[in-house]
Amino acid sequence: MIIGAVSVKAQEESDFQFNSGVRYSQWVTKARLNNFYRNKNEDGFAVYDAQGNKTANGKTAFDYVPGLVAKAIVENVQYYSQYQWAEGWTLPFFYSMAGYCNDFYSNAPTSGGSLDNLNATKMFFGIYELTNTGGAYASNSIASTTRSHAQTALGNAMSGFTDHNNKYKISNTTSAYKAGHTIVGGGWYHKSQYKDEMWLDGSYMGPALFAQLRNYNGSDIIGDDWTIAYRQIQALWEMCWNSEDKLLYHAFAAEGHDTYSKTWAGYNPSNGVYHSASYWGRACGWFFLALIDILEQMEKTGLNGTDNYNTLKSHLSELAAGLAARQDETSGCWYQILDEDDTFYADKYNGQSKPAKYNYLESSASALFAAGFMKAIRLGYISSATYETVAKKAYAGLVNNFFATDGKEGVHLFGSCRSAGLGTWSYRDGSKAYYLLGGDVARVAKSEGVTEGKILGAFILAATEYEKLYQDNTVLFEKDLAPEYDLESGDEISCPASGSGSAITYQWYKDGVAVEGATSATIAPLHPGNYYCTATANDRTVKTSVANVTVDGETGVVNSLCSYENETLRYENYNIVGQRVKDGYKGIIVKNRKKILF
Repeated sequence: MIIGAVSVKAQEESDFQFNSGVRYSQWVTKARLNNFYRNKNEDGFAVYDAQGNKTANGKTAFDYVPGLVAKAIVENVQYYSQYQWAEGWTLPFFYSMAGYCNDFYSNAPTSGGSLDNLNATKMFFGIYELTNTGGAYASNSIASTTRSHAQTALGNAMSGFTDHNNKYKISNTTSAYKAGHTIVGGGWYHKSQYKDEMWLDGSYMGPALFAQLRNYNGSDIIGDDWTIAYRQIQALWEMCWNSEDKLLYHAFAAEGHDTYSKTWAGYNPSNGVYHSASYWGRACGWFFLALIDILEQMEKTGLNGTDNYNTLKSHLSELAAGLAARQDETSGCWYQILDEDDTFYADKYNGQSKPAKYNYLESSASALFAAGFMKAIRLGYISSATYETVAKKAYAGLVNNFFATDGKEGVHLFGSCRSAGLGTWSYRDGSKAYYLLGGDVARVAKSEGVTEGKILGAFILAATEYEKLYQDNTVLFEKDLAPEYDLESGDEISCPASGSGSAITYQWYKDGVAVEGATSATIAPLHPGNYYCTATANDRTVKTSVANVTVDGETGVVNSLCSYENETLRYENYNIVGQRVKDGYKGIIVKNRKKILF
């Protein structure tokens, strides 16, 4: 029995604080496009310039993690491609996603067995729409080939679902079905090896994708597709929903199996319990988004108002209330184990004592919830008056709790659980201790300096929703300043802005005082101090965060005749630095941001 701890493990601190004047989707995508992780595997998409020239190679695979990141980037491109002022960065992102499409389209599975693998095809919808007639990039030189490849991938996925439905679904002979839980009949296994099991994760990977494919195809793929999609969600709801806690258990098993589901904490058919024991944050996040995405697809085909639509919308309302009640008041985020806070810890698992690990604020679940609340508000599925504060607090909390500088003007996102599952291995029993101590549930620490793809994709989804709902595109910074800069004299820091404003003007400040002449997006600080920049367009002004800047050497002013490379030149009122010079020279003049020895 695990009991509450007497002390609380400190939460790692973010390097940044939320700034409503920053377009985080652009900054984070650019920073991490070529470098993120799929659990412990290094991934990254190829990088292109606006002319379609590749500037960095990709290193990835066809998998639901890079697929999630790609889907998020494509949705962001779809939103911003309507604005000509954004083309300088949306077009390079499009080329990267088109490159991924063209390299991996044939990997979309034509057979079932893994809802995760099928889910990677979601990004092809956006690619198809961008390159199809009327799409933002329909006239691009690679549009025809890319569109054809996207169509192939989506066709493969339809075949994959047909095969999965034929081979990997719960039968009417299972214990749960015979006990009266007839909704489980026809439920899709999460993967072939998890026989008779349905996971919350699978709701996003399976029926949410299937509903989108049904609309893309324009007719049924398997049979009564909308009923099939509905029953997948309804089975999970009836078997995993706790109406008192207003949360969902991670999974259920319609039949016990000695090698996996019988080892679950919580699973006890003799007492009518077919679900696992705990509320895992990211699993609930997948289900939350799946409900919203399926409702969106049902509306597109005119099914709003049907009994099934109303039932799912009611589920969304109940889950939104349950999640809002579990939001951490201080941070705006959610914990790895949703019904516990950071006083909870585990120090024993699978019969062994282990170093204590505390429950922690988990970034990927928090990002999925933030994205879900904002999308549901935007589509009118939940009340803005009730949930806007929850949504905004959640989004700001992601920056305030999980952002780390990468030392290259970019960011890493930390604090995500790498993986979690149930069964197959005896140590994956779904208990609260498992989600802290299990062999595959390691948390990505800030000190690792890596960004796991599940938090990256989820954050970009959330950022795009925030920017659609709440940001004014007149002028926004494309990144924020790092908290600190240790510069040599002549080094520059830059913080460009963009937007629909007719002209953008800049002003840099040091210690709260405007720096004379510092009126571009770039500055070469001459003195240490606290710097920030403002950008203004059409009477709207945004401000960067404040950065503490140190500058090597001492600065001064000289009016003298200086010799350099056997030439005699006169420099008046230029800044001189008296350190870090070569033998035989007295100092450095900084002229037009270039160092000149004298």
